[in-house]
Amino acid sequence: MLKAVPRRTLAYLLAVLMGLALAGCGSTTASAALSPSPTSAAVSPEASKQPSGSIVPWTNATPTPVPSPTLVPVPSGTQTCAPSDLTATAGWQGATGQMVGWLTLTNVGQRPCVVDGSPRLIQLRAGDAILDAVTYKAGKDAGPGNSTGVAGPVLLRPGDQAGAFLLWTNWCPAMIPAVSAVLVTLPTGGSPIVAGPYPPGPGYFGTPRCDQPMMGSTFTAYAFVPVEPPTPVYEPQAASVVLSVPPTATAGGDLAFTVALTNRGANPAVLSPCPTYTEDLIVAGAALKPPAPQQFLLNCAVLGSALAPGATVTLQMHYAVPTSIPPGPVELVWGLDPGGPLDAGTAVQRASLSIAGR
Repeated sequence: MLKAVPRRTLAYLLAVLMGLALAGCGSTTASAALSPSPTSAAVSPEASKQPSGSIVPWTNATPTPVPSPTLVPVPSGTQTCAPSDLTATAGWQGATGQMVGWLTLTNVGQRPCVVDGSPRLIQLRAGDAILDAVTYKAGKDAGPGNSTGVAGPVLLRPGDQAGAFLLWTNWCPAMIPAVSAVLVTLPTGGSPIVAGPYPPGPGYFGTPRCDQPMMGSTFTAYAFVPVEPPTPVYEPQAASVVLSVPPTATAGGDLAFTVALTNRGANPAVLSPCPTYTEDLIVAGAALKPPAPQQFLLNCAVLGSALAPGATVTLQMHYAVPTSIPPGPVELVWGLDPGGPLDAGTAVQRASLSIAGR
């Protein structure tokens, strides 16, 4: 996961990745058509009563969308950002053979400055060599669909960030380069800034697939846009999940179950911002939800500010079973979403049950 970028930006990048992966598909899959809508679940009065004991009541709350950062008026006389004012990080991941990612500039200077437009030049470095087979293209807007923000002069106060959407396509040479850094020349020129991978390590400077052997490789950076302040970075704690699920559920009905969530880490899992989760049914090996499932919040008003090491909480949950799901065996999957205080790779579990006809 690209922890260098804010959650809103990361969510957008993941959406772009999935959108590119689905490009060219001419039909909607039957599994997507079966997508449930938990917010519209018809919860029975019995199931919606607040449970007794230590069970945390269910809530259908969803995260409040974070507004996209907007351009701030640039005061007269503000100087243009110089390379010495900025540091840079970059990263990208694959989408149907293409690479999409994000370049972030941070003002580490002592004065406000402004950056306007797309990088004048980006070069990819593998060790001490520059990949001359890559042609750079400067995008004029803020990226595909302008979804990353409004392009224009970006005011960077000390500590502020600007970001640019990246797209790398069609690498056909026999050599597969190990890209180690990105050389970024600002829109106004000057010495290039060396943007290292974030987080450091392999997997974020991958190489695109060869889709057109007779064409060259193109690396595009779009115009810089404001970036929301970064959220605190913390190490997710290991977790475990135990599901208590009834043996059967009814198509079109409400599936009520509980989740025992345990912090297996050595440190408290801070529940601010409140973690989100997803739930789904697996039918004949396929998930029902579309590629971008809706997120739901835990009931942090009851859970409190943190989950102590070794502590276990029991969460009441509901899932709206689609009316069109056929009778037969299924699996329920419940898990916390990436980017929260508990490791999403361990805070996930599935349980078997059967669907009965109406």
